[in-house]
Amino acid sequence: MPEYLEKDLINDFQLGQKNAFDELYNRYYSMIYVFCYKLTENQQESQDITIETMNKLFLKRMHFDNLPNIKAFLYITARNRCLGYFRHLQVIAQTKKLIVTLLSEEDDDNDRLDAEYLVAVKKSIDGLPHRQREAIELLYFTGQKVKIKEVAARMNISEKAVKRLRQRGITLLRSMLHANRTADVVTILGFLLTIFL
Repeated sequence: MPEYLEKDLINDFQLGQKNAFDELYNRYYSMIYVFCYKLTENQQESQDITIETMNKLFLKRMHFDNLPNIKAFLYITARNRCLGYFRHLQVIAQTKKLIVTLLSEEDDDNDRLDAEYLVAVKKSIDGLPHRQREAIELLYFTGQKVKIKEVAARMNISEKAVKRLRQRGITLLRSMLHANRTADVVTILGFLLTIFL
């Protein structure tokens, strides 16, 4: 296939032609991936960011009338996404540190409260409807990370059904814990669940 002239490439791209998008993808994917990898040093994250960036380019295709603008958009979008990734890592690190601090305090009052919180969490989980409780326990309380596909197979239901049970169970669990005024447990539980969701 002959190489695109810039004017034709931009015109076809704005029209949503697959060949034009493929051409831009082939021209810029590697550059953006290497740029992201140098920033994140994470292969999977760099691939994800690069693909997201190329998808955003396609969605905004009507805004571009030349290749330098496209290239600048790709770099700026990828850079911003990498910065978002770093902020996410920082939040996780800070929250983990908070959890370790909360769980490592050893005075008697905290030990008593921790025991009360754990009892409240267990009681709340036991109070969930049977299928929701089963999904929550299989996903989060088996001592290992379990995939939704595995839970679906064990429960003999679809993955979509597992996700619905999980969401309903978490929502109900949070409301029960709030009702019992177990705010610290709700905070910790909410963080732990967001890691695995």
